[in-house]
Amino acid sequence: RERERERAALIERERERERAAAMADELTLDELREHLSSQFLETGALGVVKAQLRRSFLEQLRRGGDAPAAGLPGAELGLPQRALLSLLVDHLERAALPQSAAVLVPECGLE
Repeated sequence: RERERERAALIERERERERAAAMADELTLDELREHLSSQFLETGALGVVKAQLRRSFLEQLRRGGDAPAAGLPGAELGLPQRALLSLLVDHLERAALPQSAAVLVPECGLE
């Protein structure tokens, strides 16, 4: 009986994959946009891009809005602050939180 249930579950998962693949071929632009947005959110890529945009925007504001954001905010930090932030990034990566580390790095200018 257990094997029959496992087999039925496997068949159902395969059918679901086939339905999803067929549906993917028929996605509208809005559905594709929503799907990509949720994927970026889940992987942390959206947070990284937002952090980079915030940093660039703030840097342009600091420079008066005309000059490109060439400087990194991390360059303004002293050695102890950069060392501490570097340790924090290392801890986040070791704690299996790579998305958090990926957001912190550009926010602090440690790139």
